[in-house]
Amino acid sequence: MNGDHDVMVPTINSYKLKEEIPNSILHIYPDAGHMSFFQYSQDFSERIDKFLNK
Repeated sequence: MNGDHDVMVPTINSYKLKEEIPNSILHIYPDAGHMSFFQYSQDFSERIDKFLNK
């Protein structure tokens, strides 16, 4: 997960990692920076829970 305005980990790097890691999932949060999980805490928690409980 990444924010589309992340200056510490540019979003393009997240797309590159997604391509290199098999079975990976990428979600980009709109209008969010590096700490997007604070801005989208509920959605972030639900996505993590869903991923871990596959």
